[in-house]
Amino acid sequence: MRLRHGLHESETIRIVACPEVRAPDLRFPKDEPICRFSFADLVLNQLIGAGGMGKVYRAVHKATGQDVAVKFLRKELQDSPPIVERFLAEAAVVKRLQHPGIVRVNGIGQTKAGVWFIVMDLIEGKNLADRISAGVPAVDDAVSWTTQVAEALHVVHEAGIVHCDLKPANVLVNSDGRVVITDFGLARTTISASGSENTIAGSAPWMSPEQIDPVFGTIDHRTDIYGLGALLYPLLTGLPPFRASRIPDILAQIVSEPPIAPSQFRSEIPPDLEALCMQCLIKSPAQRNASAAEFLRAIRACAEIQRRNSDDTANMI
Repeated sequence: MRLRHGLHESETIRIVACPEVRAPDLRFPKDEPICRFSFADLVLNQLIGAGGMGKVYRAVHKATGQDVAVKFLRKELQDSPPIVERFLAEAAVVKRLQHPGIVRVNGIGQTKAGVWFIVMDLIEGKNLADRISAGVPAVDDAVSWTTQVAEALHVVHEAGIVHCDLKPANVLVNSDGRVVITDFGLARTTISASGSENTIAGSAPWMSPEQIDPVFGTIDHRTDIYGLGALLYPLLTGLPPFRASRIPDILAQIVSEPPIAPSQFRSEIPPDLEALCMQCLIKSPAQRNASAAEFLRAIRACAEIQRRNSDDTANMI
């Protein structure tokens, strides 16, 4: 295991020597039908996000006047063909996923200095990390947002793709209350590069056990089921499922300790919703919900029970 010195919990880490995963070849093909943007056609306004692979700016497309989001691959990564290929694969992946809950890619481009970028729709709204920081959401909101993520994730999985980096910072809620999944930069791909290591990346507090240690199984759609649980947990409690001051300690907890039950932090969490969250966070992928569709049935049942309980309470008044 290789950890970058001084890495913050929210940053991306690299886990080395993970097993190869059967996945569609999502390398960016030369004939991919995707628009090519000239950097001269864009006016950058402000930095709105940053991650392990790149930075995202709010910008305006001169010809249309449209506000867009532009994601640039970090300059220090431009000389690595496998990383560039993975970055461009993100555009190809998202381009083929047509769903209102998945950010839309408009095209790609390269600056005169050779820096690659992806042009995407600008989502006006806050990510779930910001919303959680402002205060623990209502249970109804937590259920609604997680349900919407699962609906989009079902489309992702039907396309043979695993997101691999579900976390509050990668889920936006727009002005209409609709949830949008972003950042497919770590989606599982099969990339052949001579001499390259077989690696997988993730964000420490939100990684599944199998992303850390292959003894727990291969990385597949059930990795994202774990991600749904890791997303629901802070929406219910305001905290990630595992917490420590050092990243190695967080990783050790993920593979060896059960998360504290959400009701220990918030007594009003419905038992069935807590049980669903905890099932997603089981170490063994085989014991989690088998699919996003199965998760959707379960969380919709939780929502229906919550609605009935609310109606019963209202009728008693």
